[in-house]
Amino acid sequence: MENKQKKLTFLKFDQVYTSQVYILVEWHAGIPFHHLMQRNLMFHKNGYFKTTEEYINRTSQKERIENIEKMTYNPSNLYMEEDNNQISFSIENEKFKGTLVFNAIIGDKIKLGKYTDGIVQDTDEIYTIIE
Repeated sequence: MENKQKKLTFLKFDQVYTSQVYILVEWHAGIPFHHLMQRNLMFHKNGYFKTTEEYINRTSQKERIENIEKMTYNPSNLYMEEDNNQISFSIENEKFKGTLVFNAIIGDKIKLGKYTDGIVQDTDEIYTIIE
């Protein structure tokens, strides 16, 4: 008989992950408008995820959670969990690969375990759970 153990995961299916703040520039009549944005993700056990982009100064964290919970899962938004708590997904032609650590997803350009004590510089995306 084959011994199959359930794979343990750090991925939180009942929580909303949010990205670091990034800047979106929109040009209107030759004038740039800068918007501070965050991407939000919510994963489902079936391999799908929901995603939104929100203006950080227009929507509260509570509203962001409510907005994404109301959405339905899009079958074209797929994520893949791999060995060693690796996760990968694509959003709008952008591929993301990272590592699940407790309440966060750390982009692969950040080499966990390769640093000494001190602050690690942001070289990739980090998604954290909205508390």
